[in-house]
Amino acid sequence: VNSDTGESNEVYRYKPGPYTDMSVYDFKVGADGTFYITNNYKNSGSQVGELLAIRPNGEMKWRLSGSEELGGLSISKDGTIYVNAAGRSTEIDSETTGVLYAVNSNGEIEWEREGGGSVGFSIYANRPVIGADGTIYNIGDNHGATACYAFNPEDGSEKWQLPTLNNSVQLFLGGNGLLYTTEY
Repeated sequence: VNSDTGESNEVYRYKPGPYTDMSVYDFKVGADGTFYITNNYKNSGSQVGELLAIRPNGEMKWRLSGSEELGGLSISKDGTIYVNAAGRSTEIDSETTGVLYAVNSNGEIEWEREGGGSVGFSIYANRPVIGADGTIYNIGDNHGATACYAFNPEDGSEKWQLPTLNNSVQLFLGGNGLLYTTEY
């Protein structure tokens, strides 16, 4: 929709096939006009999560698919896409831990930060936040105790973590450089 005139124009309609429980979770537009979409659905009873990159003319640029449900995404100034995924069960325990992925603009995974036994990233109501220096901030769950985490954009290594209120679900970066969280 043109924000000045209110006129609308359908650019692209994605039809994934005869799948069930399909939902678009998040949607962003890159600096070059590429649409990035996290999409989740069931295919023959199995969960499928996709990160789609669609050119402004509606042509599919690339697609990453996996068995993890995908959530919120953010795009950095250099075009890297950071996306939270529901994750997978670990051998340590049967809890599903979240994963933070860094994907370049060509659809290649640069790095992933798995929750393991310490950090589980929520895909529900949360997306990574990117600071002015490129630092990635994310809300994580450490077996019920919520914390804010800061990661290096180059390799996903942890810079720091700080406990937050339990049930923190959203993270915002103010123009003053302060991080804010909400809880439910």
